[in-house]
Amino acid sequence: MEQTTVLSSLDNSTSNEKISTRSLHQVGAPLIATLGFIANTLILIAIIKAKLYRQNVILFVLNLVINNALVCASSLPYIAVMAFSYSGEVNLALCQFMGYITYSITASELLGLNLVAINRYFLIVRYSTYLEIYNKKKNIAIMIAVSWIVYPVLMVFPATNVWGSMSYDRYRFLCHPFKTNDSFGKFLVGFALLTTVPLIIFGYISILPKVFKTNQQVNLTRSKSVITKRTADKPRKREIRLVSLVIMLLTSFCFMYLPFAIMSIIDPTTSLYDPKIHIGFVYVAWAHCLVNPLLYAVMNRQIRRAIKDLFLVPGGKDVVSGITTVNQSRTDLITYDTGV
Repeated sequence: MEQTTVLSSLDNSTSNEKISTRSLHQVGAPLIATLGFIANTLILIAIIKAKLYRQNVILFVLNLVINNALVCASSLPYIAVMAFSYSGEVNLALCQFMGYITYSITASELLGLNLVAINRYFLIVRYSTYLEIYNKKKNIAIMIAVSWIVYPVLMVFPATNVWGSMSYDRYRFLCHPFKTNDSFGKFLVGFALLTTVPLIIFGYISILPKVFKTNQQVNLTRSKSVITKRTADKPRKREIRLVSLVIMLLTSFCFMYLPFAIMSIIDPTTSLYDPKIHIGFVYVAWAHCLVNPLLYAVMNRQIRRAIKDLFLVPGGKDVVSGITTVNQSRTDLITYDTGV
């Protein structure tokens, strides 16, 4: 392909001058790509080996793990190569293609987060509806397929210059659709926030009153029998863990995604604020590839045990017993999944 020298100031291009943010990419991109790929791959193998993907909740977690692994195997390595080899010339066609792939995958993850939150909402709050929806594998397949289709279709518009464009950013070492005064970039960020933030916040916050009420009923029932203090404290500990997890999920989502999204709207050309601030927000967002597996997978009891199984010697004790299906009781499903 033809190597195109990018010199347009509107496209955030530059000559051969030293880019002050290059060192941030040279450290951040390979570090997150390596650690994120290893973490997501281990979880992926653990889930498949233990056949935990038969569970609906973990199937949606697996969807997120695959998404994060793809980012770590494609987008971040490309940025790292660009940061180490950039000399003022850019293969524009390749850059636009990688920009299309990057934003299609990362934006699709937002819908994957929605699927996890919605699944847990119905499981805890509306269990009868949960059985009607999630008892059919066809419905689950459609949900996951839609989550992977929406953004790749939307990204076709800037990739083909029909609406918006994929412009090279000399600070991000990547082509992106957030060009100044570009209506598509503003639409994309607004669409992503409106279709993600309200659902996730509503879903997880709605879970808390239901869990508090359930735990109160459990405590009342157990208080009528002779039990030890240790046994009586278990529901309370689970309640505390759940509240802590929900707070962590909401906090991490807002902290990691929103600063980058807001900055992309108010300063798309990195002319108002120091480029290092932009890159800092970019890598806070990229870090989700490493943080998400820890929150959505490792904190799940069965996946945590499955990961331990990967390192057991042959003939060792299998700590993952049984497969939870949608036909099990809600209590069993909730107990298995510490994430809900």
